[in-house]
Amino acid sequence: VSTSRDKTVRLWDAKTCQQIGAPMLHDDVSLCAIFSPDSKTILSGGWDNAAYLWETAEPAWPGEIIPISGEVVSIAFDRDDQVFVATRDGKAGLWSLSQKRFVTAVIHSPAEISGAAFHAATGQFAVATADGVVRFWNAASGAEIGKTRAEDGAIAALAFSADGHSVFVAYLRGAVLHWKIPEGTQIGKAIVHSEKMDALAVAPSGNQLATGCRDDYMYRWDATGENTLLNKIRHTNPVQAISYSPDGAFIATGCDDHTARIWSIDSGEQQGEPFVLDGRATAVRYTAGGNSLLVGGVEDTEVSCYDTKTHDGLFLPLPHPEGVSQITSNASGSLVITVTNDGVARLWRIPTASGTLPNWLADYLRAVGGLSFSAGQQLAQVPTRDRLALRAKLLSAKREPSVWESVMTWSFRPRARKEQE
Repeated sequence: VSTSRDKTVRLWDAKTCQQIGAPMLHDDVSLCAIFSPDSKTILSGGWDNAAYLWETAEPAWPGEIIPISGEVVSIAFDRDDQVFVATRDGKAGLWSLSQKRFVTAVIHSPAEISGAAFHAATGQFAVATADGVVRFWNAASGAEIGKTRAEDGAIAALAFSADGHSVFVAYLRGAVLHWKIPEGTQIGKAIVHSEKMDALAVAPSGNQLATGCRDDYMYRWDATGENTLLNKIRHTNPVQAISYSPDGAFIATGCDDHTARIWSIDSGEQQGEPFVLDGRATAVRYTAGGNSLLVGGVEDTEVSCYDTKTHDGLFLPLPHPEGVSQITSNASGSLVITVTNDGVARLWRIPTASGTLPNWLADYLRAVGGLSFSAGQQLAQVPTRDRLALRAKLLSAKREPSVWESVMTWSFRPRARKEQE
């Protein structure tokens, strides 16, 4: 372990001479540091007139990893304890969260899976493969019930119609085709875009669908027959993600300009200020009640949940080791599943509004954000030394059985501490 005039304490591998983890930050020059006898803790001191205890091992990432073998390309809730899962190596089926295994027949696709969609009411799923074919399966039996003809080009997205009797497929080249299940025959004419596309969503009513294109527009189409263009909404960059509100009155989009936005279906007007991310917004998801929106991105390592009316954050951001490509939730919003860019799925058990908040939450927000409300409800800055004292208090307090306890511990790791100062 070493100290430095740059206010840091650094941990090193004695054999490779490589730094381990992120630097540990003092408020002033760090002067000395020693290990505890078991090497699990470091004690350091410096010109800031304070001594610090550091854990040599970083806290484990929060979120319960779902032990699915293979890279997850699609995941969706069937019910609270059961989800549909498809992996890139060709497997798909229904997975039990409590038993941690597939509980129905697992299909083995003849080609690599690039995307999939699940329809809970009919118990069917559709799988898009690298050969340009979309195959339809019965989830309970694992029997293939039909397929489409092969199409040129990669498949960007697919979504079931509201009744589950057909599926819309977006091809990267800019076309959307509507396929009947199980016959695999095309319904109506193709929807054609001028550029490549990445996003597709079907309205809850089944009468409309929305597409996101690299020409910086989101398009809304009549899905009842002729695929007539209803309107289009201009964005500043390509549209990467789309989600309808459960009542079909609003639509959320994620964009390459690092923002997610909510739009009124009737007026086409943006609702409130955009949600700002640290990278492209490639995952947006309304919860079933429609009162909250989950937002994430492939370059942003946090997933946030916002009130769709006030745009306030509803709970602490969910941290990940890398960017997030997919988000889904159960009907109540108490369970959230995220998938990171490496195909790892994580389960988050979110306290509901009726549950009690952790008693340390107010101190946590002060310690991390550096702000608190005075008696007159004015924002006041919390001195750094007070923030450090709050951190020490929280980390030494009795642990609570909550997802937020692991989020708190993770956010106080040395890297987070340095970033927040």
